[in-house]
Amino acid sequence: ADKLYAQIIEADPENDIVYFNAAILHERYTRNFKQALKYLQGYVDSHAGKLSPNDQVFDHIERVNKAQAAEAERKRLEDERKREEEERKRRNMELLGNMSTLITDIESKLSTQAQCFDPMFAEEVSMILEQAKMVVEMEDADLAADIQTMLDAYLPTVEDSIANCAAGGGEAPPVEGEDSDPAAPAPE
Repeated sequence: ADKLYAQIIEADPENDIVYFNAAILHERYTRNFKQALKYLQGYVDSHAGKLSPNDQVFDHIERVNKAQAAEAERKRLEDERKREEEERKRRNMELLGNMSTLITDIESKLSTQAQCFDPMFAEEVSMILEQAKMVVEMEDADLAADIQTMLDAYLPTVEDSIANCAAGGGEAPPVEGEDSDPAAPAPE
């Protein structure tokens, strides 16, 4: 299309419609604002000394400049969004790596200190660990933060259970609602 416009402009340099059509083509469809401005400047140059300051070409030039600025801002925001997404994925992949160590640590504590945990709690933690291992195996960076949050929620309870067990003689603390002495008579 540019070759055709160039041929028409060469044959009739004062053909206003050609300059504007070419500028509109590049402004709206090819989004080549530099080329659109080139055609509009060509119009200004071909009418040197004949244009009033209120000529429509100056409004068109301003519109193209605004569209160019808006497109540049859109691209900047898109690039920033992509950069943030890549950074989030990088952090989550790093989190997955650290999570493997945490999973192994919690599993070790559950097995070596089994007497310190209520069986229901130990089973619950084991299920969470299985989910976490699957996420790590699949390298699912999108779930890493959620799984880490769950592990972080259980870790203090695991640590507290071990600390209470060591202080209390090595037995699991009673489950809430149960009597600590199973041989004691039930209250009436």
